[in-house]
Amino acid sequence: MRGGCAIFQSMSRNSLIKNNVLMNGPRAGINFNDGMGGGNDVTQNLVLGFVRESADHGNENSWDRVPFLGKWGGEDKPATLAPAWNHQHHNFWLVRDCLC
Repeated sequence: MRGGCAIFQSMSRNSLIKNNVLMNGPRAGINFNDGMGGGNDVTQNLVLGFVRESADHGNENSWDRVPFLGKWGGEDKPATLAPAWNHQHHNFWLVRDCLC
């Protein structure tokens, strides 16, 4: 696992993260780096045993550092800084509450 996470997203949108087993990593299992555009769907994943080297977040980590101007609703819609909604459903997250 390079970079400390199993799934890393940067400068992209509308990703489908589905049917994964992610386990035992030093930092986040899923890392959304910048929040560009949104519209991501995270579903039917098993995520457990992450953040083993620190206690600064959980199995998922997300950042929304810089607003991006885009036509997320389609070319016929006006440009906006607000990203599309992300959806997370039908996942199983096992979260540790301490460094053991």
